[in-house]
Amino acid sequence: MKNLLLLLILSILFFSCTKEFKPHYKIIIENNGEVIEDITFNKITSRIKSITNRFEGTNENSQVALYFEEDFDTNKINELVLKNIKLEFWHTYKNTDIGNNLYENLNKVLSDSIYPGAIAKYEEMDSVVKLNLSEEEENFYFRKVNPLSAYLYPNSNAESQWNEGPILGYAKLTDTAQINEYLKKEYIKYLFPNKLEFMWDAKSLGMTNEGIPLYYLYLVKKTKSGRPEIDQNDIISAEPKLEEISENPYISVRFSKKATISWADMTERSSVEQTGIAICINDKVFLAPIAMAKIEGGRAQISGGPFNDDNGIDKARTFATLISISGLPKTLSLKSIEIIDGNAK
Repeated sequence: MKNLLLLLILSILFFSCTKEFKPHYKIIIENNGEVIEDITFNKITSRIKSITNRFEGTNENSQVALYFEEDFDTNKINELVLKNIKLEFWHTYKNTDIGNNLYENLNKVLSDSIYPGAIAKYEEMDSVVKLNLSEEEENFYFRKVNPLSAYLYPNSNAESQWNEGPILGYAKLTDTAQINEYLKKEYIKYLFPNKLEFMWDAKSLGMTNEGIPLYYLYLVKKTKSGRPEIDQNDIISAEPKLEEISENPYISVRFSKKATISWADMTERSSVEQTGIAICINDKVFLAPIAMAKIEGGRAQISGGPFNDDNGIDKARTFATLISISGLPKTLSLKSIEIIDGNAK
């Protein structure tokens, strides 16, 4: 009798916990008229399973139909299905090695091109006249003589000495477009070391008094081939986790055998040369640590950036999923989101 009663209770608990699937949304993903292969369909469903198992999907050649319940956040489709991630590991330059030459040469060439004669005019100005310039006039001449420095502030201390590391400078978010425009001009490319690429920080380092975000600009060292030392294709697994003490989110990654060797070489070089390793996601630098020693074992942690936001663990989970299940076609697009009757498919 007791066994029968126990079985009855367990049955009630099982059926009460097994909620009937009632589709509310029908979402159609298409592939620009091309056939969606089974491997692509499996990747799509695997990505979705990282956040919910309460869905159904069918592959209809050039379209995938996905069915979700009412409580599903349809914005997740853009985050998980329609995005790919580019994860790259690069060496970096030290600002103490190339920073002074970059600022000096870039300011001069940009000034001569954009404001011809401005440097000569300022240098010929009487010293007494310079002393009596208003703040507005000083800023006017400074911007013409030092176009880059007017927007990108060197990463230096109170004594105007470099804070040694891979950061060239920092800028207001509102000025980053102007800096990018300067740095993309063809006539200044010869001033750069041939492997140099500039990349912005993934997360603001702080705010101005006016509430404008500030961002670091990093000195990333590319390889001769242009291919990163390690990328997302070298990752065997990626898991979102929390630091034990701080509880800050991070992604724990495990490398392939080939990338394990590359990671050991990168960390050894970093520790010897005291240069940072830029870990970049979608061309933004999440962190650029300097290794204390050669790291073997084929594992690394990705932290910082938007993972430190209030919803950082959700972002870490999304990024980990995109890293683990990469390679979806860029031609995938959202065709429609339709609210349907619970039984209609």
